[in-house]
Amino acid sequence: AVVSTQSTGKINVKCTCCNWTGDFSDFSTVHNGKCDSVPIPCSLCGTLIPNRTQAGEHRDICPANKKRCLYCQSKVQMSEMEAHLTNECEDAVKCELCGKFQLKDTIQDHKNAIFGWCEGVSADNIPSSSQKCGICEKIADFPEHYKTVHQLGWTDIVRILKSKC
Repeated sequence: AVVSTQSTGKINVKCTCCNWTGDFSDFSTVHNGKCDSVPIPCSLCGTLIPNRTQAGEHRDICPANKKRCLYCQSKVQMSEMEAHLTNECEDAVKCELCGKFQLKDTIQDHKNAIFGWCEGVSADNIPSSSQKCGICEKIADFPEHYKTVHQLGWTDIVRILKSKC
C-alpha cells in the first residue's frame, strides 16, 4: 500500500494491486483481506495465484486437488475424474439409461424397472406380459393396460408392480 497523510490526521492509503483508496484502518481490516487483485497462495499446493478469481479456477486443475474415486478408492485429480471413471476404473460402469456411473456389481439392480434407482427407467423398459389385473381382474398386457384402461401414471404403475412382489 502507498501511504499519504492529510492534515486531518487520517492516514490515506492506495492499494498497489487495484485502484482502491481509503483510510489505513479500513485497508488493514477490510480491504486487504478482500482485494480481488492481491496474489494469494493456493491452499493445496502453495503456488502463487494472481488473484482470487483465478484461485477458484486453479483449484479445479491443481495437481494437489485429488479425491478418492467412489468405486475403486484410487486418488484422482478432480479434473480427471470423468476420464478415470470412463477409461481406468475397473469397478465402475456407466449406465446406458441415465448416464451415471454405478458399481459394476450393482448395475443390474440399478436398472431394475421395479426396484432400481435409475432415473432413465421408463414404462418402455418394463417387459410387457399378460397377467390378471389387480384392479379389474381382466387378463391384459402390462403396464400398457394400467396406462390406457385405468389411466394411471408411471408412479402409480411402479407402486402397483412393487406391491405384487
